[in-house]
Amino acid sequence: MYYCSKCQKEISICPACKQRVSDATALLFYQIAAVCFAVAAVFFLLELELNEKTAKAMQPFKDSAEIAEKKAKVEAVDLPKPPKKVAPASKAQAPKKSPIRGQTADFRTALWGTSRSRINEEEKSQLLNDESAYNLDYLDTINNLDTVVRYTFSSNRLDSGHYIFFGERCANLEQLDQTSLKKIGDSTPKSIQSLFAIFPKLRNKTPADLKSVELFYHEMLTSLVGQLGEPVERTLGEDESLLTIDQKVASVMVFDRTLSYSWDTPKSIVDLVFAAHENTMYLCISFHNRKTAK
Repeated sequence: MYYCSKCQKEISICPACKQRVSDATALLFYQIAAVCFAVAAVFFLLELELNEKTAKAMQPFKDSAEIAEKKAKVEAVDLPKPPKKVAPASKAQAPKKSPIRGQTADFRTALWGTSRSRINEEEKSQLLNDESAYNLDYLDTINNLDTVVRYTFSSNRLDSGHYIFFGERCANLEQLDQTSLKKIGDSTPKSIQSLFAIFPKLRNKTPADLKSVELFYHEMLTSLVGQLGEPVERTLGEDESLLTIDQKVASVMVFDRTLSYSWDTPKSIVDLVFAAHENTMYLCISFHNRKTAK
């Protein structure tokens, strides 16, 4: 297309030869403009891609800066300080601790030498028997088992304490090959046999077969060894390691025998006695005043 400046008309076809008329200069300008637009579009796309990559690369630094800023704000907060502990004005004003309470107790919450009347007032378990001049018996629950808690006195002062567990008559003993069992330990003494008559109803149904008795005996012994170390005395002596737990338990339960273990601590002598009477389990953990223990 051609624009005539004289007649002010646009001529797109030559009137003589009928060919299309083109303006080379205008066409050149159109081409240059198209190239510039294409180049601008390419640069725009490259800039977008560059900005995106730069933003991804700078994100960790931006996150670190935000964390540092938040931390600085937290540290700048004036946190309230806990009130200072006020010491008692004098030792005389400090509250006195009960002689049968606290972490220094020798048996339950009592100290050796505590009066019988004081223990009778302080013990919260169910009273079973207070007729004896030497013992106070209570019923408690330990490890989900009924337990006789016995306080023993000398001159009305606490001298020892005992946790006593009774089982049911052991089942299925007739299935054992008793001819191959070896009698170990000592025969159950009459002092233990008499306790079965004193407490005829306190029988726990859980330790009523060999497996459950083995587990209970082993748990109690292991617990004391963990707390007090290896016993200083034991009924079997060096033969203890020659027998398995099931052999020891089977012999005790079948032949009504007794095994005992003893530990020596700075303030107490601790004993564990495992025995049977008429094929019924007896286990007692005792604490004795070291100063008066024989």
